[in-house]
Parts: sequence; C-alpha cells; structure tokens
Amino acid sequence: MTVNHHHCILYTTQGYLARWNDKTLVLFDDFVRGIYDGDVMEDVTFNLLEKDSSGRIFEVSYKGAWLIVDNGYLNWSTTIPPVKVSADWHEIRWSE
Repeated sequence: MTVNHHHCILYTTQGYLARWNDKTLVLFDDFVRGIYDGDVMEDVTFNLLEKDSSGRIFEVSYKGAWLIVDNGYLNWSTTIPPVKVSADWHEIRWSE
C-alpha cells in the first residue's frame, strides 16, 4: 500500500504469491515500477533544502516522486530505504 504524508491511500497492489519477496514484487507492481520508469507522478514537483560545500543552505526543486521503503526493496533512486549503519545522528533519526 502506498500513502502520502496526509495518510491518503494512493495505490494498493494486487495480491501475489506469499513466497515472493519485496525485491520480486516490486518488479510487477505497476505503481512503483511506473515511478521508477517516470510514467507515474512525473508531473509532481517538490523542494528540498540542501547544503553546499561551504555549509550554506539553499532550496532545490525536483520533479517526480520517490517512495520510503524498508530494506527489502531494490536499490533504485526512487526507493529510499533506511540507512543500515551510520554514526550520523540525522541518518539514524531518518532511519527510525
């Protein structure tokens, strides 16, 4: 099931065989695959704050969508898993 930050359901996938793991399922999921291929939600824009090499914060506009997933998914640029090992407090907080 895919939801947005307002807990609105965007998509639910059909049922698959229980023996398939997330890495296999995502290959057949039209919504996730569509985001990866750029066919779904390609017109969505969002802004993120980033730091340059001198530490200045600036806003960058992006187009498309991404999904927060667990570590069972494929390592695609559109699937954002938690960080497995980190000493950085911000990465640890994100992953929790």
